[in-house]
Amino acid sequence: MKKKIFYMLAVAGFTLLMSGCTKVCTVTGTITDELATTPGAAIVFTDMLTEQKDTVQIVDGKFEYSCNADVNGCLTVALVTEAKIRNKNNITFIPEPGTITIDLNEPATVEGGKHNKALFQFRDLMKLKYEVLMAEFEVARELPQEEAAAKTKELQDNYRTEVRELCEKTIKASPNGYLGFYALYSLINLGGDVSYSELKGYVEKMGDFTKNNPLIKRQLAAGEAEENTAEGKMFVDFEGKTPAGEPVKLSDYVGKGQYVLVDFWASWCGPCKREIENTLLSVYDTYTPKGLVVLGVAVWERNGDNSASVATMEELGMKWDQIFMGDDKTPTDLYGISGIPQIILFAPDGTIVKRNLRGEELIAAVEEALTPAEEVTE
Repeated sequence: MKKKIFYMLAVAGFTLLMSGCTKVCTVTGTITDELATTPGAAIVFTDMLTEQKDTVQIVDGKFEYSCNADVNGCLTVALVTEAKIRNKNNITFIPEPGTITIDLNEPATVEGGKHNKALFQFRDLMKLKYEVLMAEFEVARELPQEEAAAKTKELQDNYRTEVRELCEKTIKASPNGYLGFYALYSLINLGGDVSYSELKGYVEKMGDFTKNNPLIKRQLAAGEAEENTAEGKMFVDFEGKTPAGEPVKLSDYVGKGQYVLVDFWASWCGPCKREIENTLLSVYDTYTPKGLVVLGVAVWERNGDNSASVATMEELGMKWDQIFMGDDKTPTDLYGISGIPQIILFAPDGTIVKRNLRGEELIAAVEEALTPAEEVTE
């Protein structure tokens, strides 16, 4: 009897011990792409949050990998070569307990686990909605111009509404892991649909994967910076160099008693150049005699080389002063700028009048600012 009791306690203890053990995710993969046979070819697994990397070898077109399971985590798996040849043999997956099967041949696929199933269902549905939108755009282009414009806007609005609803539903259902993060980031990428306060609200209700994600942290920082430099707020100063290499600050121009139009641009940016050619050149010629100051801030130049900025100034005939920042992102970080051109109008006292100015809206804002109050009320 004592032996039987001892045996039962031992079994129970072993079962309890095993239940407390870390669960494992085992990956079995296939890759038969020709690149997989090149010298130095290997499979690299990267933790999306910590960026920790593990490398495994390819043997006869197959690879295996094991790691701690984490349904709230995410790994990317990719084929890398010694020559660093770009390829599309990669995919993202959730390391669920059990066996995950990955075919890394393009288009890569993942099988195994309910969380991965939900992830790829969401991804495929997002892709389908976009493909349907593109097909509907093609049909709309055949309509008369005014009808086509109205139909296109209607299609865009419907698409954004559908995507927002899908993303919000997914975030609510999966707030703690990669799927919720992926849905939130998809919503952010709709462009302008998520305010800073909304983003903070989403993130507060989500798990550590989203809270600690560098992409989300950058979005929050940019949102906070944009809020701090919104219309009505005082300018934030920064320092760069003139084309001649001399130190210069934004405060050398802004807050000195004149309206200042500041254009954040880059030599490689097509939309920036078009805005300069189509709007800013004529604004400079028309309104600087009336007291407007135009200032360029050249940002995001590759390798910090300002020579391309100088060449673009000469090419486009830009007559106004410039602050060159090279690859220093300080001004765009301070003003929460994630895309250029970004054109901001500052009042004589240095407060921000308007942001995100382009084209006719830019001209109207400048005209309104420079029109004396008595003329407006007549």
